[in-house]
Amino acid sequence: MQNLPLHVYTAFEQAEEPELLLRGFQKYLKSTYEFTYVKRDKIFCCKQSSLFYYKAIGKNKGSIFIVPSLINGAEIFDLTENYSFIRYMVTSGFDIYLVNWGNLIKGFEGDLDTLFSEKMLPLWQAANNYSETKLHVLGYCLGGTLCSTFFSKYKEIRQPQSITFLATPFDFHTAQVPWEYVVSKSANIISQIKFQNALTQRMLQSHFIKLKPEFIIQKYKQFLKMSENSPEEKRFVAVERWLNNGPDLPQVLSLDIMDYYFLQNRSVPDMKILPPVPKAVIYSDKDLIVPPQALQIFIENYPDSSVIKNYAGHVGMMVGHNAQSSVWEPYKEFLYNLAVQ
Repeated sequence: MQNLPLHVYTAFEQAEEPELLLRGFQKYLKSTYEFTYVKRDKIFCCKQSSLFYYKAIGKNKGSIFIVPSLINGAEIFDLTENYSFIRYMVTSGFDIYLVNWGNLIKGFEGDLDTLFSEKMLPLWQAANNYSETKLHVLGYCLGGTLCSTFFSKYKEIRQPQSITFLATPFDFHTAQVPWEYVVSKSANIISQIKFQNALTQRMLQSHFIKLKPEFIIQKYKQFLKMSENSPEEKRFVAVERWLNNGPDLPQVLSLDIMDYYFLQNRSVPDMKILPPVPKAVIYSDKDLIVPPQALQIFIENYPDSSVIKNYAGHVGMMVGHNAQSSVWEPYKEFLYNLAVQ
């Protein structure tokens, strides 16, 4: 049991019918799906990180620079044939430039400033050099927080055409958020990071993510009932792989992120000095990872920003049943409206 993903292990401890959960998890382990991803080119490498380019289909209507979280991989944007934000945007006429952080535990020993100067800045410059149009920026979760800090610090670089923050935390000291324990018990977390020489995925699940055993139990029960080879079954498998295979974060970077965001809450002053470009925020009242109160301060400081509110979960905003209608389409309309202004 100790090798199980922590969210599944926690669910086993509370399940009234653990055999059903076990059957569901075994079904997931036996799945051998391989997915057809959108055609892409790797146009730039920066040590372990890289930049993927997806060419728009038809008349070009703009270019989007996507920044994923450091915690999980970039696969969430092109999950399966039926659940792909990138496929939707490419067929809508947008070039995509996707940051792939890679496995930072291999060969990256820098802090947050080093991440910006040696990775984010070269990746941003490479996308701008390649693109024929000015770039829109989309940051997801902690990727959005990083974008906020990056563009507030680097005023001299080419600025984006717009910035959109998807499920992005800004106020790390707000009340009733999953990471409250991290702030109040920071010495414990710091000691664990130093002992492990990394912020491991298991620690992330334990301390930073509010685990919901009853939700895990229910979703694996539903998975057992899904038809073989159905889009829903494939989506479940792809999401679980994405959740379970995220990389660990190296010690120096982890400790700096802890100090800069969680302890000093410097994301708030960073957010207040963003460049004067059109902005949008996408959030959900049902997001258990980044609840609305963690980004309300952004809306208060930028009342003219576009707000896309939906009712999906943190992951569901990218790959849920209603993701296209509640998130992808409104975001596309936001970009279309900017084009005609």
